[in-house]
Amino acid sequence: MEKTFKKSTVGLVFFVFSFLYLPLITEAATLFFSPDNGTYKVGSSISVGIYVSSSDKAMNAASGVVNFPTDLLSVTSISKNGSLVDFWAQEPSYSNAAGTINFEGVLLPPGYNSTNGKIVTIIFTIKKAGVANVSLSSGQVLAADGMGTDILSDLGTATYIINGSMPEEVITGVPSAPKISSQTHPDQTKWYAKDDVIFSWTLADDVKQVGILINRLPQTIPTYIYDTPISLKEINDLNDGVRYFHVRLKNSAGWSEISNFKIQIDTGKPTELSIAEIERKDLTDPNPEFKLTALDEMSGIDYYEIRLDGKDTVKWMDNGCGIYKVNSVDPGSHTINVKVFDKAGNYLENSAAFVIEALETPKITDYSKEALEGDSIFVEGTSKYSGSTVNLWVKGEEGEIDKCDSKVDDNGSFSVECSPKLKAGNYSAWVQIIDSRGAKSLNSEIIKLKINSNYFIFILIALLLLLIIAIILISKIFRKKKTPVVFGVKKDDKDVVSRKAYNILRNSIWEQTRVLEEIKSTRPLTVEEEKIYNNLRAGFFEAERNVDNT
Repeated sequence: MEKTFKKSTVGLVFFVFSFLYLPLITEAATLFFSPDNGTYKVGSSISVGIYVSSSDKAMNAASGVVNFPTDLLSVTSISKNGSLVDFWAQEPSYSNAAGTINFEGVLLPPGYNSTNGKIVTIIFTIKKAGVANVSLSSGQVLAADGMGTDILSDLGTATYIINGSMPEEVITGVPSAPKISSQTHPDQTKWYAKDDVIFSWTLADDVKQVGILINRLPQTIPTYIYDTPISLKEINDLNDGVRYFHVRLKNSAGWSEISNFKIQIDTGKPTELSIAEIERKDLTDPNPEFKLTALDEMSGIDYYEIRLDGKDTVKWMDNGCGIYKVNSVDPGSHTINVKVFDKAGNYLENSAAFVIEALETPKITDYSKEALEGDSIFVEGTSKYSGSTVNLWVKGEEGEIDKCDSKVDDNGSFSVECSPKLKAGNYSAWVQIIDSRGAKSLNSEIIKLKINSNYFIFILIALLLLLIIAIILISKIFRKKKTPVVFGVKKDDKDVVSRKAYNILRNSIWEQTRVLEEIKSTRPLTVEEEKIYNNLRAGFFEAERNVDNT
């Protein structure tokens, strides 16, 4: 006897459980068969499941009436094994005389909210050859919204081809199976975030009719017939999921074989993305790990895009463990931003903050306060991290930076000697510790360095040479004089010029000697400066002595 779902039968059940469900359900649910197609032989059995899909919103009751051809099939039994139904408002029943199957069941909270929920399993016995079309002629899927809203949008069908003992007749001259393509969903193995689909197919000149159909069945007989042949079909607002588009062509000789084209639609973004930092025993560890958990029930998770502190994006594929490791992160507060993409390109975004603590800052105990161009500079200090690397950074007034490094010894001391090609000027310098894991300290205190130019040294040497030459020339001039020099008598012009030149050089060298003496009063002279100072003084007094003796 044919039965339809009676709300009055389970009204009390909905009243009891309605307050446990969310009040707003606007999305669709479907009832369908699995398998929904296939080829079988007379005398064999077919096990067919009736399933519900309600992935957008939870449902808590389903009912339906199934029709089947009594001349081809008969029901042997109905199984409730594996059913998601908690109790039955009406036990599943069937009538082989009427060709009907009835079911109506209820779920306890929280209901069902997925895509492949089994209700019952039907066992058919095949009676004779033919095409057995099985369908859900009516049904309901009620939302768990406290009001029993019917959210059913689609009733499934199934087609089973039954072969007898005689070979099927081969028909010649029919059109070739059409070649189907889709400009919107071209790859049958991929998922797309588009719910508007365009199909096209080949069409021979002698084709008189075209049959098409779109459903969840991989193979079925197209039942929508176009007497005026078409070669393109646009279908809009399809629900998410896997669909198959079927086409066959007919000419005067008959129908072609059926062509099938698979499309996969997922317009919804992933439903979950969580980021949890795995606990670190040492908060200075610069290589934190994060557990990423994501969920997409339709097309599935494809890949992640990860950015640290807004910098370059890294594409990451989960190998199944869900653990992402960040390497060599500097001390401080940081933000990891994660986007998870499903196989249709939809994404969900989330972020998490974390902190890397710094190693203890090294201490500087001594350093080169001044140096000449080309000289080495040094920085000495202490650190508790024996064996770690010490980086010395030297920054010029124009922003240029040089780096040298050394190691902390077993006693916790370090000495970094650096020979960068530093030009004369003022410099800032600091040191930083990096251990074997890549953990870093903060920068040390900034020290000031002064690099002096070698230019004045070359000038002093040149002046000294000129003084010596002047002394020699003056000495020769005085020796060649035939008349004595008498006070108050006008001298030869050459004598006067030589004496003036000597005095100029003498005064310049004395001034440079005085400059070095002033420097010496504020700091110790470098080895090179001390040599130049002594040579200038010795040369100066020797020149004075020689001039006095001429």
